[in-house]
Amino acid sequence: MYRIAVVDDEVNFARFLAKNLRNENFLVDIFFDGSSFLKYLENYDPDVVLLDLSLPDCHGLSLYPKILKSNNLTQVIVITAHGNLDTAVEAIKMGCYDYINKPFGLDEIILIIKRALERKKILEELNFRRNKEYECVEIDSLIGSSAKMKDLKKLLMMVADADDVTVLIQGESGTGKNLFARIIHNLSKRKENPFIEVNCASIPDNLIESELFGFEKGAFTDAKNSKKGLVELADKGTLFLDEVAEIPFDMQAKLLSFLENKTFRRVGGVKEFNIDVRVIASTNRDLEQLVRDKKFREDLYYRLNVINIKIPPLRERGEDIIELANFFLEQYTKKYNKKLVFDEEVISILKRYRWPGNIRELRNLIERAVILSNEPVITTEHFVIKCDDNYQGLSLSESKSVIEINKLEREMIIKALEESDFVKTKAAEKLGISRYALLRKMKKYNLL
Repeated sequence: MYRIAVVDDEVNFARFLAKNLRNENFLVDIFFDGSSFLKYLENYDPDVVLLDLSLPDCHGLSLYPKILKSNNLTQVIVITAHGNLDTAVEAIKMGCYDYINKPFGLDEIILIIKRALERKKILEELNFRRNKEYECVEIDSLIGSSAKMKDLKKLLMMVADADDVTVLIQGESGTGKNLFARIIHNLSKRKENPFIEVNCASIPDNLIESELFGFEKGAFTDAKNSKKGLVELADKGTLFLDEVAEIPFDMQAKLLSFLENKTFRRVGGVKEFNIDVRVIASTNRDLEQLVRDKKFREDLYYRLNVINIKIPPLRERGEDIIELANFFLEQYTKKYNKKLVFDEEVISILKRYRWPGNIRELRNLIERAVILSNEPVITTEHFVIKCDDNYQGLSLSESKSVIEINKLEREMIIKALEESDFVKTKAAEKLGISRYALLRKMKKYNLL
């Protein structure tokens, strides 16, 4: 059964909503303020959170980063009687699944919840597949023949052999730091042993010690049994600390002690455990600046930075951009059973674009283009590129293609609304987007 958390200070409304959701076979927990909900998050991971914005002790959106830290797959649906478009935009930008104003129908909220659960299931499947794919990645999995990539491949081979040395991988978001970490593990003598990935940003500050080092029975409330931590589970293998800069300052001293001695104690325990593990850390932040700002321990920085691997952003990799684009094109044409090539104008755009989202953005853009294309050639019509500081100039034909896509999108929205008797939730389902996304697009095209 899926677990739903309702966080709303309107007691009668929250109880009414919970009763009806339980009738749909959901497990439902109710909270009337932010503090009691945060305490609940210490022990439970709800699948969906229905989050009111106006709580007696905080603004609802202030809870979102903490929900994300507890479990970054939890889907958050914002509900409020005091909503406005600006707040909606802020909620969606933060990563909330959808946004709905009170009053709303039960059928409508149940439909949104079920769609959110479908999204969570897809994300879980993607994570599972990614982990399976990474189990067999090798040096040849790194696409690119630029001088920078050749140098990186040589460095990875050398680093893999020194399988006791700590490695720090630095690079912008989307450059593939977790892929590099997995390749180092797979090339090393530890490849038959566990590779444990820890997203340090997703673990609440008050839980990170017990997650890393485990705990003994009775160490705290609800600790009814002893539990091994992730460090212990990585014994004889590799521990990958992704987003290491997000580890709380007071916890950094404990991590440093472990790295120096390879020993630790579980929370609430006295026994010393000795672990043989190779540690790889990664970050997209400037650790040297964080050290200067007293936000990251200098001694920990030097302990992590024994071997430093800096992954260049995609914009600095020259012809690798086209090589990667062709790789993703081949991948997605097989997936969607199509035969497609890029035209010359598209190749020119791919080279000129600065790729703020790096390889992740390129991959997503190529998949979108493959889905949209019904012709044998992918043209600028299939690429919607926004003009801002991250982009270099666009040609007139590109601007024209954006206008054409907007026109087509407007017509699709009108058709979906007509077929759904103008019930927005049903229209959004037909279009495969969230209800909030539909409202935003309707406003954009003057349909509200």
